[in-house]
Amino acid sequence: MEGTLTSSQFTKSLFTYPWDLVDEGLDVSLGRIADLTGCNEVMLTPAYHRSAYFLPHNPKRPIYNGENGAIYFTPDLSKYSKTRIRPRVSHIVDRPLYFESILEAMDRRGLQFASWTVYNFNDYLSEKYPQFARHDALGTTYIGSMSVSSQDVQEYWFTVTKEILERFKPKALNIESLDRRGFQAPSKRRAEFTAQCQFVLSLDFNPAAVAKANEAGMDGDGLKRDVAEWLRVRLARVATAEDELPVTPEWVSAAFDGQLRRYMDVCKKTTSDLFVQVADIIHSHGVKVQTGSLADPAASLRDDLDPSVNKHLDIIFPGAIPAGEEGKAKVRDSARKMAPGAKVYSWLKTSDGKDSVTTRAGVQAAVDAGASGCMFYNYGLLRIDQLKEIGTALRAAGVA
Repeated sequence: MEGTLTSSQFTKSLFTYPWDLVDEGLDVSLGRIADLTGCNEVMLTPAYHRSAYFLPHNPKRPIYNGENGAIYFTPDLSKYSKTRIRPRVSHIVDRPLYFESILEAMDRRGLQFASWTVYNFNDYLSEKYPQFARHDALGTTYIGSMSVSSQDVQEYWFTVTKEILERFKPKALNIESLDRRGFQAPSKRRAEFTAQCQFVLSLDFNPAAVAKANEAGMDGDGLKRDVAEWLRVRLARVATAEDELPVTPEWVSAAFDGQLRRYMDVCKKTTSDLFVQVADIIHSHGVKVQTGSLADPAASLRDDLDPSVNKHLDIIFPGAIPAGEEGKAKVRDSARKMAPGAKVYSWLKTSDGKDSVTTRAGVQAAVDAGASGCMFYNYGLLRIDQLKEIGTALRAAGVA
């Protein structure tokens, strides 16, 4: 992590979607990435979640209501024999080598490919296969959240990961949402949820998760019944002072005579083991494991990822790297928790395109701190002036 990196060593990565590159024409879009931004890596998604987009310079769909979870390549379905789940291929994949053609054009422009892969955040799969979605203790099936305890879900993601690695050979694979996705309150409501109710509703009581708790020697079915009864009482009444107490580690450990913590430990092991298995698959193909940030004990209450997974990470991009000694310490301390030779990138947002002072300062802080790269979000979402701003900032820092 020491010393100044040359321009070629310093990674300049730009997130993007396949449709943005194809809609403009690959020569145009990739030319803008290479020439305007000065980036040398494209963080391109082959598997993504639902969203709606404002794409300022897209000639085909400046307003795009995206699909509710899809892959952007033609899968080899013979490889999915160990799971009942089948992927949804996006309607924009209009030819067998759709994704491959993008990668070939990137290679011609000297742009490296990193795979931006979204896992359990998937509306389509959770609607198509509700038996494999996250369930709460009341039996509610959650859209956009798969249960990591399901063997079918695990095998599905193993297969998708292997297909991406074997067919597309990315430099790195960015893992997104390979964890437990929490509770989101319904938009139509006149009564509010307490913090404790929201927390308990975020837990996974899919039958597969309950079965793992039973296998671990606890009464998972009994806990599910107790949690459901607890919820029904508190959801129905106006919150008492006790109901309004915050969620703390102490409360989690004491709740339901300690059984809630025990259950969560089982779920955390399942989630962390799955993450490590996917990381091992990635490493076995000679590819770097990348994710947004380190796992930490506080976050594990929300996502079920144990900090032990950090030793399997090669690259993280934990937001903007601060200037000065704080930034140097963040890069150094983060890398020490990761795999040998780990890299820390700065994740930067551009301004409104009217000036590049903020972006220049962010890039310079990353360079001065010893970060190994910068990541920018997102090609299709930015105006042309904002893309130029990235190039201006990289050139000013001497890493374009």
